[in-house]
Amino acid sequence: MTDPHHDAGHDDMSALFKAYITVFIALSNVAAVWLCYFVGKRYYSSFVGLAAAALFALSPWAIVYSRKIWAQDLLTVFTCLLLLTAHAFVIDRKPREIFWLVFLLGLMTQLHFSAVALIFVLVPVFIAGRETFRWRWFWLGIAAVAVLYLPYVWHLASTHAKELGALGGSESTSRGQVLLASLRHSLGVSCADAMDGLMGTEMKCASVLSLFLGLLGVFGLVWVYARDRRTPQASVRLALLIWFIAPLVCLVVARVKPFPHYFIILYPLPFLGLALALEKLGARRPFLRNASLAICLIIMSVLTGFV
Repeated sequence: MTDPHHDAGHDDMSALFKAYITVFIALSNVAAVWLCYFVGKRYYSSFVGLAAAALFALSPWAIVYSRKIWAQDLLTVFTCLLLLTAHAFVIDRKPREIFWLVFLLGLMTQLHFSAVALIFVLVPVFIAGRETFRWRWFWLGIAAVAVLYLPYVWHLASTHAKELGALGGSESTSRGQVLLASLRHSLGVSCADAMDGLMGTEMKCASVLSLFLGLLGVFGLVWVYARDRRTPQASVRLALLIWFIAPLVCLVVARVKPFPHYFIILYPLPFLGLALALEKLGARRPFLRNASLAICLIIMSVLTGFV
């Protein structure tokens, strides 16, 4: 017979472990919001940093992901760090940042394979910083990633890589379906679109509001690239646009059915783009800019009430 006291103790330890993990993930997402401010300030302006961090903090999807115990829920800290590192490499011309760019990408792909799409972001970053590029730091980063992957490679060898057979696309899903779903999730992940599949309910206007705010975010990223295309910052502006598009393209090419959490890798880009759009809107009227930000935050707060 099973000892009931042993089972109770095991359940208590399991619950305690889950509580620790939940707190850790929540704190990591709080740190991501804090880092988002510095990303926005360093790339654009203090207003963009503050507005993007506030939007990030109140985003319904971001709040949901900060509450769950999924490996990909830790990605947001590393996406912010990757953005800061890319800026230090291209704009501040620090060669050792190459190591961290490679290492962070390797770490993120272990958390979730959606990070593989960011390879297409690092390539233009390295090209933009080619005068600063040093192969020594690149190969040191590759070596660090190889050490990081040793346990996983050992696991694949011991299991004859059976789990890799589950990867890949589905012949029953057309690329057109993947494209439409990926577009929706790319735009809606910033707010509260398609939450009924996970939460069981959502406001009737959630999809429309989410897609509208998502389109504003894309407009902000495109506008700032067009504005700065002849400046030294143009390369990092272009890298952010590629970052936004790369996951969608990879899913369509591989014909993989998309889910909302595949697009956590986009954070904090939607909030930076939305903050840029608001800054553009109120370029000559600070009151209009601040009022628009307040309306966006109110919308997200209302939608968050359904989370």
